[in-house]
Amino acid sequence: MKRLRIIAVVSMVLSIMAASCKKQEEEVGTPDWYYDVLRIQSDMSSYSSMRFLYDPAPFEELKQDILDGKVDRMEAIYRIKKIQSGYHVAHLGLNAKQEEKEDYLAAPFAALLFGDGYHISTAAKKYSKYLGWKITEINGLPVKEALDKLSQYMPYETESGKNYLLEYPLYYYHLKFAGLLNHDKISFTLQSPDGTVVKKAFKLIDTRKTKFERLAPEADNVWNYMRDHGYYSVKAVPEKKTVYIPFNKTEFEENYPLSQLVSDMMNELHTNSYDTIVFDVRYNPGGNGYVIDEFRKLFKENLDELLKYNIAVIITGRTYSAGCWFLNLCMELFPDVKIFGGETGESVFNYTNGFNYELTKLNCIFIFPIWEDNLEQIKTRSDDPYRGTMPDIEVQENFDDLINGEDSIYNAIYDYFN
Repeated sequence: MKRLRIIAVVSMVLSIMAASCKKQEEEVGTPDWYYDVLRIQSDMSSYSSMRFLYDPAPFEELKQDILDGKVDRMEAIYRIKKIQSGYHVAHLGLNAKQEEKEDYLAAPFAALLFGDGYHISTAAKKYSKYLGWKITEINGLPVKEALDKLSQYMPYETESGKNYLLEYPLYYYHLKFAGLLNHDKISFTLQSPDGTVVKKAFKLIDTRKTKFERLAPEADNVWNYMRDHGYYSVKAVPEKKTVYIPFNKTEFEENYPLSQLVSDMMNELHTNSYDTIVFDVRYNPGGNGYVIDEFRKLFKENLDELLKYNIAVIITGRTYSAGCWFLNLCMELFPDVKIFGGETGESVFNYTNGFNYELTKLNCIFIFPIWEDNLEQIKTRSDDPYRGTMPDIEVQENFDDLINGEDSIYNAIYDYFN
């Protein structure tokens, strides 16, 4: 009996200890999203095409800080974003899903990059009077310095691509971790077209509840045309003897097959005395590689006819991935092609074809590259594989031209061939 009582007491003590340990583990134990961090590590080091570049050290430091309770989930996300940005691989990234109020808060402006700087192209309706104004400072810093801070948490490959990051929405957490907020407000120094300078702190706006207005010059312009005409289209300008093909995204249009696009282009070429075809991929971030295969087939079917014309391609720091594949195709099929604009956002040697999936505990979408690009034509014209593809003729976009319905790059092409 005494022995049974001892066993019962020991059993009770062990039960209490087990319950206590479980409670303690719940209070200070490993967060469930820690295992999503391990999965990111595993994919970057094992399955990614850039696995030979993988450095475990910053991840090991992050993991220890997580286990020591020094970082919360959002801090861990931005630590990972900073680690990944350092690789300068556009197809490597971690994007937090929007679910809390802070996830929808953003600066009230977005801007387009021109030769003289960043001009506001989209604004919350209450601030629409600033459309077209130039941003000269963010939170008291010159724009380039503010961009350096923001780019620590955003994927990019080339300096040219980095310069276009301000064309994306500036969300709360990006601004917070970049140190560009002051009491949850962001300040801008703005310059009007007539030279008036205004420095003002703005509250972040809830993008779900805000109406936005876009810069809308009365004169017809390339930016509006690109926005309003889908992934690809035919724009004929007989007075300049040129047919333009704006190609904004490498995807198939459901109601406008590529075969119809090329047919429309060829029919237009036969209706007037044209001498130049311009393929415009300045806004093309990439997409579906099968689109390039289809273009290859269609171009080859019409190659003898196409070779009778001057061929130009427009690129900028917004041009990535399959947009660069299209450039490579044009260089392959049209030996005398001339390239205008600026350096591409994607480097000549790069890791591409992003594979993505959801990390449910971290509540993010993780993307990593599974291919190495091997674009032979682009490689032949490069001395530095870690720079982007360079144009034959560098031309910066001009804000005043846009407002007046002109396009600096189109004009440069016309002047070059005439």
